[in-house]
Parts: sequence; structure tokens; C-alpha cells
Amino acid sequence: MRLPPAEHLSQLIHSPVDYLKLYMECEQEGVLPDLLKALEALPFSEIREARRARILYRLGQYQAMRGLLESHLAEPLCLAWYVVELVRQGGEEQLRKVITRFSVTWPINAKPTNLEAKARLHVARGVAFVTLNMMDSAEREFSEAVRLSELLGDQLTRSVAIMEFARRDLFNNKLEQARSTYREILERVPANTAIADFSMSYMTLLHWMLGMGENGLSPWAKHALRLASLQTWDEPIPDYPADVNLKIMGESLLLLKDLRVRCDRYLFHAPWHSPQRSQLVELPQILELHQPSTGNEIVRFFTQMSAALALALAGDPQAISVLDHALQKPITGILQLVVAHQAARLEVAMLLGPTDKLALQQTAADLLEQLQLLSPAGLRWVIWWMRHFSPHALCILAEHTELLQAGADTCLQIGPQQVKFNQQIVSGYPLHLLDQQKQGSGQDTVALMESHQKLLHRLGKPPVVFLDRIASLHLKDKDSSKGNPCEITETLSKMES
Repeated sequence: MRLPPAEHLSQLIHSPVDYLKLYMECEQEGVLPDLLKALEALPFSEIREARRARILYRLGQYQAMRGLLESHLAEPLCLAWYVVELVRQGGEEQLRKVITRFSVTWPINAKPTNLEAKARLHVARGVAFVTLNMMDSAEREFSEAVRLSELLGDQLTRSVAIMEFARRDLFNNKLEQARSTYREILERVPANTAIADFSMSYMTLLHWMLGMGENGLSPWAKHALRLASLQTWDEPIPDYPADVNLKIMGESLLLLKDLRVRCDRYLFHAPWHSPQRSQLVELPQILELHQPSTGNEIVRFFTQMSAALALALAGDPQAISVLDHALQKPITGILQLVVAHQAARLEVAMLLGPTDKLALQQTAADLLEQLQLLSPAGLRWVIWWMRHFSPHALCILAEHTELLQAGADTCLQIGPQQVKFNQQIVSGYPLHLLDQQKQGSGQDTVALMESHQKLLHRLGKPPVVFLDRIASLHLKDKDSSKGNPCEITETLSKMES
């Protein structure tokens, strides 16, 4: 692709519609670094610095971008992109400062770049409002951004605002509506652009959470969906866009699934020695994928959930703090993810050994109430999630609703006297060795582990539930007012009908 000569480019940067068309073409062709170099050769102007900053932002060079803009905040377009970077950094305190300090106050005048700046700043403020779960305020900001960009004829900023509308719907628990909007965006914008990549990322996550197929997804998105669904991929792995981290979520979940098959702290009632923990090869890999503060919010949520559950399987109490940090705004706006987090909280408590029985009974009872608020697709996904990653929580809740019973039956349920799978008694499990471990007299840990894994492989690697773990947490306990079985049955009757 040939860039315009310097004399033409120096004029083009002051014309938002024409320049942004060039920007999109360069992004699609992968030559943004060339455009950046051409801009650097132009005579200095604050608009030139704003154009350079946008490219640095797209290339992930955030520190250089901030340094470039900080001395030019009197220029509206520089200020707008500076606020975009502040919002990207996140943090509730900082976002509240952003929406208080950086309001869109300058008037619309004859300078087209000021109109572009106003639209972009409205988008940035809207993103901050979404992250803070202030959805009505976000809608006002995005609506104004759409209005201004249409007035200017700026299709790129308009598409960005529409994309952020979809993100608002996603985190406002309107998943179907969000998916529809992302699909419309992908039909209108060029491939290999940031807006296309981000829209495809979120649409892939929505296909996963809604139980939809691969129709309409790009090759890398299909691969990400397969990984997240714990399915195999036999073809060459497609290339992912540089700023899309969707793959690590599926990788983390697959590692967690393998870890559950290989080991469970329950099988080691003797003190947990480092040689035993060193055998958990998946644990450090999961922790390496754990992203506490960067990337897509949903990806971050699930890598943190995976890390917490993996630590709990290893008997590490650090799992609790990792899990506590997983559920943050705006994730709290997606009901089925809140339910998945509550189920994981119950699971971690079972894996580590419950300390506050009444609090956990309350968590379980709350979960039963939340289940009836889920859409049919959301409920199917939550059952899938609990079966694979919170099976103890699933079996506890299944005692009180037939909705979950089928999922619980597909878990390998290991009791003191017998082992059941799909409602059938299973022979061949070394219950005597497990009992010796519980009594603290077991010496043959290797034999127990080998027999345990052999049976799992024979049955297709089902999730494992040790019934002793959940015996002390039945919701029928009279001390738990909300866990009264009569109340639970009445609460769930609407859902089951």
C-alpha cells in the first residue's frame, strides 16, 4: 500500500473522515508502523501528535503514547486519546476520577477535529460507565457519540460507539442482544481491524455462554470456542490477532480439567509434601496463564477462576483470595458468571474443607434462588460449568432440584461404602485404600492414585465427587433458615415447571 505524499498527509490529518479512512486501510493492510513513520516526518502540530498517539495505542505502546500526549492536553483530540488510555488502565477509583474530571465541555466549532474529539471522549466516558456498572449513563454517552460521529460523517467512531453499546448490553445481562449487535458490526467493518477483532472476541464468548455453534466465527474464533468447550482441534492452529488473548482461557480450562483427573487433595490425607505437589504439572501452567489485571474482562475472570480451583485441588488456601478477586465489575452484571463464581466458591470450600458452615449453606441457598433467574441457555451453560469445574457444588444443589440431577449423575460419586456413576454402582475402586488414607494410616498412595486414575480413564474421565466432603453441608440442616428444603422446593417449583 502506498501512503499519500507528506504534503497531502499534512492536510489529511486535519480532515477526520478522510484521515480515518486512510487509517482503517493501513490497519487492515498491517502497515500502521509505516503510517506512524510518515506522521513523524511531518511538521509538528498537536493534531499530528494525536494521530501518532492513536497508532501507538493500537500497537500497544501505551507508555510512549502517554508521554506523547501529556504536554498537549489543551488540544481536544489529544485530551480525548489521553482519556482513552486512562480508561484502558481501569481501576474503580481512577475511572470515577475520569468521569468527574474529564467532561465534554468544549463547544462544537468549525474545527472538524474538535467534533471528532467530542465523539471519541463520549465513547471513552461511556466505557468507564460500563465498567462501573452505570449502564444508563453509558447509554447517554454512546448515544451522543453516535450522534456526533454521524453529524461528522465519521463511520469509524460511529462503529466503535455501536460496539461499545454491545459491550454495555453484554455486561447488562442482555447477551442475545449483544451478540446480535456484534454480528451486525462484523458485517459492516473490514476484517483485520481492531474493531473487527474485538467484536469477534466478544461474539465468540457469547457463542460459548449461549451454547451456540461456530457459524459466523473466524478460524481463530472457532479454535477458541473449541478450547473453551473442552473439545479437540485436529487441524493446524490458526493465527490469532496480536491483541486477542482469548486462547488462554480455553487453555486454562483444559489444564484444569486434566488436573482434576490427575489429582485431588482428598487422596492425600497425609501432610502435603512438596514432592507430591511437584507432580501436579498442570498447576504452574494454570498459574502462569492467570491474568489478574490485564486483557479481556471475561478471559481474566476465567483464568482467575481456573487458578483458584487449581490451588484448591492442591489444598492451597490461597485459592480463596484468588477467587475473591475474580468477580469484579463489570463481570457482576452477567448473571450466569455470578452463578458460576458462587458455585466455584462452594467448590473451593469443599476442596479445602468448610470453615463457616452456615455461610456456605447460605451461599448454596442463594445459588438455588439465582438458578431460577437464568435463561434456558444460561442454565444449560451453568450446569455444564458446574459439572466440569464445580461438581461438589452441583451434587449439593442437585439434592433439591431435578434440574441438576442429570448433571450430578454423570459425576463419579465416591462414597464410604460404594461408588456410583450414571446411577449405577461401579466396581473396582480401592475404597479400602481411600479409607486408610482418611484414617492417616495409608502408605500406598501410589496404588490409590493409579487405581483412581485407571477407573477415571475407563469411564471417560468424568468429574469426581467425594461424598464425604458434602455430607456436612446438606441444606436440610435445621440451623440454616434459608436452606430449609420445603422453602427450596417451593422456590424451584416455578423453574422446574
